[in-house]
Amino acid sequence: MKKGGFMKIKRAVLKVIDIEKMKNYYTSVLGMEVISIENKKVNLGINNNVILTLVTDEGVILKSREEANLYHIAYLLPNREELANFLGHIIDSKTEVQGAADHLVSEAIYMTDPEGNGIEVYADRDRDKWKYLPNGNVIMDTIPLNADELYNLSNGEKYKLSSEAVIGHIHMQSYDVDKMTKFYKNNFLLSKTSELPDAIFLSYDGYHHHFAFNHWDYTVSEPGSENSTGLKLIEYEIDSERFFKIKENLSNTNKIEESGNFIVINDPNNIKIKIYEE
Repeated sequence: MKKGGFMKIKRAVLKVIDIEKMKNYYTSVLGMEVISIENKKVNLGINNNVILTLVTDEGVILKSREEANLYHIAYLLPNREELANFLGHIIDSKTEVQGAADHLVSEAIYMTDPEGNGIEVYADRDRDKWKYLPNGNVIMDTIPLNADELYNLSNGEKYKLSSEAVIGHIHMQSYDVDKMTKFYKNNFLLSKTSELPDAIFLSYDGYHHHFAFNHWDYTVSEPGSENSTGLKLIEYEIDSERFFKIKENLSNTNKIEESGNFIVINDPNNIKIKIYEE
């Protein structure tokens, strides 16, 4: 058991309708590898490390606009050169993108998978270059990405997701941002790092954000359904000290599932959160 600050998002699970089409998208566009295929389940990742699981069943239906769910899963690359290689890949393959931005703390490219799940692929700037407000919040913005400069750094080789890529953060739509914020802060010991109108950003250890929630689409008005497409599970690891504090925070709820080294609880969006002791 390790002590001290540690947090890593291990894996996300998406429920999908067309699992073959989705598998092909994440392997051809994101450069993931197929780790294993089981009955109605595909595990994707890098070097036998699963970071995304696709699942399906007979009763799955497309998520309605009213249901709170995923805004995007953000895949963090280890450096700017890897982001440049990804940009070169999607430009050369004529992959559709929804946008690209410079957030001051990071540079990012946005797209949507075939079933409407948002994707961000990004690289952080060096942390010593981040700037902060007097209250400690990280200063972030959304300004145009210098795509030409970035593209010129790409190596032109066939793209494969970096072995150092991880899920850097998960941003969710919410029908009640305050409710989500209180749930994550009070139970999981997260701190607010930034905010925008109708959006909150939370993290551990001063990172710009590990989780974010927004209510930018006012048609979102209810938790997600079990049978709908979209994000169904987030798994993350945390150091022993905070794991046991979280376990204590959740000890009075009858909605928790637990074992020796993990805890599972549904958040207000009806997404399962599974926390492992590192």
